[in-house]
Amino acid sequence: MLHQYIIMVESTQKTQLPDEPIEEDYYQRIMRELKETRARAAATIDRGIILREQIQDTLQKSKDVDDRFEKFKTDFGNVMDSIVRSMADRQSIDTVDPNKMTHKPSTATAKEAAQYIVGKKNIMILTGAGLSAASGIPTFRGANGFWKQQYEGYSDPEEILKMTTFTKDPHIVWKWHYDFIMLMKACNPNDGHRAIQDLITYAKQKNSANTFLVTQNIDNYHTDVLGKTSVKTEGTKEYAFTDKIYEIHGNVQYMFCITSGCSKEKLFMKCPDNEEMPRCKACGNPMKPHAMFFDEQYSEELYKSETVRNFVENKMDALIVIGTALQTSFAKMIVNKALLKLEIPVIEVNIESCIPAGFRILVSEPSEKSLPAMVSEYKRVAKI
Repeated sequence: MLHQYIIMVESTQKTQLPDEPIEEDYYQRIMRELKETRARAAATIDRGIILREQIQDTLQKSKDVDDRFEKFKTDFGNVMDSIVRSMADRQSIDTVDPNKMTHKPSTATAKEAAQYIVGKKNIMILTGAGLSAASGIPTFRGANGFWKQQYEGYSDPEEILKMTTFTKDPHIVWKWHYDFIMLMKACNPNDGHRAIQDLITYAKQKNSANTFLVTQNIDNYHTDVLGKTSVKTEGTKEYAFTDKIYEIHGNVQYMFCITSGCSKEKLFMKCPDNEEMPRCKACGNPMKPHAMFFDEQYSEELYKSETVRNFVENKMDALIVIGTALQTSFAKMIVNKALLKLEIPVIEVNIESCIPAGFRILVSEPSEKSLPAMVSEYKRVAKI
């Protein structure tokens, strides 16, 4: 019996575990699980923060896309409007039918031509490169044209003055630009420029006519002769413009930033004299010369094209065309709008005519000689 009892006690002792080790293992497990849970919660919170940032970034990108799309729609609309106007201009050029003109083209001396503008109240004067040729600046498309020079492998001069070239090789565009400035400074306005100034001043003083000067030239010579009538602040949208002179291809003396969104975008500055490629002080990108590129569109903001168009369509009752081959669409539009009005005299001062139909009076004499004679005769007759 005793032997059996001893065996039973030993067996009971082997199967019974002390209470304290059980409690210690339990709490360790609980703490471990709590620690793991807390770590998972922290990871979830971190993922939530990252997700929230991703959502915010996505929303911002979506807003940016919306903003860019709205800007695209606006820009696209402006471009389409410009294309439509350009197509309308070309259409008006195509529809100048010589058989429907009420006047035949004629020739005249400078003094005889003056008779056609006497009594007119809104005279537009359109000038081109031929006017400045007498100053020593070669014409654009002439055999010795300055624009036929080549720069760093560019064989086509019309490739130099393009936005695509400016984007890729802005230093080449600026090299051309500085060469033109040097040429301009080496030359001076001629008697043709001064005769135009004389006509404008006389018409204003005598209140005999409202004159409207439009030039395709970028050489600043009209401003040199007429002078600026008001002081404008550098770094503004109006700084490059001279009152009563409409430079529809820009002016070689000015520049502006074309970077979209830049605080200095389209604010005009004077070109530096150091012949280095200027950069925008706000964004650091190359500044664009204020000379119209071949792949640019006319705009009111940069070239006052709508102001010119409004005068052509609603006021002009006489047109004097000087030294232009009418190789640009806007100049063609001006001339053909006049011809289509039938009774508006178009005095063309060119050695060779480029206006073959309509009420055109050709003065085939050099502008530096014919314009002073024409203006002198106009003043004499207007006094009578």
